[in-house]
Amino acid sequence: MIKIGVDFGRVALGLIWGVILVLRAEMARQHPVHVSLCGPTKCRRQVNVFGPMDYGLNGWWPSQFFLPCRWYRDARTTVFMTNDESVVYALRKLMDVSQMANHSAQLPPLTWLRAFEASARTLNFTRAATELNLTQSAVSQHVRSLEAYLGRDLFIRKTRVLELTEDGANYLPSIREAFGLIASSTQAFTGGERGQVLNLQCNMAFSVFWLAPRLHRLYARHPWLVLNIVTPIWDPERHATHAALEIRFGRSEEISDTAERLPTDRFFPVCAPGYQNGRYNLETATLFDCAGTTGTWDAWCDATGRNFNRAGQVNLASTFVIAITAALNGAGITMAHDTLARDLIASGQLVRPFEGTSTLAEGYFLLPPSPHAATPASDAFTSWIKQEQETEIQRGAV
Repeated sequence: MIKIGVDFGRVALGLIWGVILVLRAEMARQHPVHVSLCGPTKCRRQVNVFGPMDYGLNGWWPSQFFLPCRWYRDARTTVFMTNDESVVYALRKLMDVSQMANHSAQLPPLTWLRAFEASARTLNFTRAATELNLTQSAVSQHVRSLEAYLGRDLFIRKTRVLELTEDGANYLPSIREAFGLIASSTQAFTGGERGQVLNLQCNMAFSVFWLAPRLHRLYARHPWLVLNIVTPIWDPERHATHAALEIRFGRSEEISDTAERLPTDRFFPVCAPGYQNGRYNLETATLFDCAGTTGTWDAWCDATGRNFNRAGQVNLASTFVIAITAALNGAGITMAHDTLARDLIASGQLVRPFEGTSTLAEGYFLLPPSPHAATPASDAFTSWIKQEQETEIQRGAV
């Protein structure tokens, strides 16, 4: 029966023997090594490990002691066979080290290069980690490993900021070109459809009240585009790695520096035209708002010089979709802002019952893909949404 998990005691013992194996292998460099995870009668899974092994190890592997492992060789390959997951784990790690040592014949791991490219582009390990869905310490360690591999410093590390060294600046264009070549080659290999599909993660209220009413113009301009829209309400970071492009609602200090802010919004109350028979009364109206924003009833009353003593009577929703839909159906008055309410006011479905607006601290941000991850679909959507925003500004709608 195959063991699940890693026995770290055996890993440690395996590392001790492995160091000797790797040192001897580095001197010989004659055979590749394969490690096979096997059951009692047949091999269940084979793991290829790249590293050399020499004939001098024949019979020296101490399987009779603490590592349940046997091995054999043929004319070209040395094979270890074991039913212990821990042994496979230890050998794979050690052979990876052996592979890294042979600089003249091997390339650095792709994860190191991705960490370097993202860090060089953002000049910040934390933002690079967010983009790559790694921890900040993992990205930093990947970069240090690459620097050790190359024998050169790629960054000057200052407090909360990075600077490329001359070596780093010279190395970066080649890495970007290589990633671009991989992306274009993959697209060519998999066919054109891959670049025609866009996975868009988008704020739900923005999707319903701004994006959806304009999609006919997007498809008229780009009929080949296929759009997959995901609308998480909370924790957008958790889902962002699955999207090629994102539109997020938040404050500028909470959003990546690579994001582009869409036009600034004003916030104000809205309701259906017939609510309270048109005689709008703030003291008796049913009030709605979206939780987690700064554009609250309190903030609006403060900005417009009104007294507000109904903070505990406001009905809160997790998304503006609920609050605005309630107002559309005559349930009450809700706080809203330009991007979401503009079209509904213009069509007469909503009205502003009270005068006065205030600038919303939050906004909508377009988070573009990494340069090497851009596709025809992401480029087309980005160009279209910017043009839509510019057209609305020129018309004075924003």
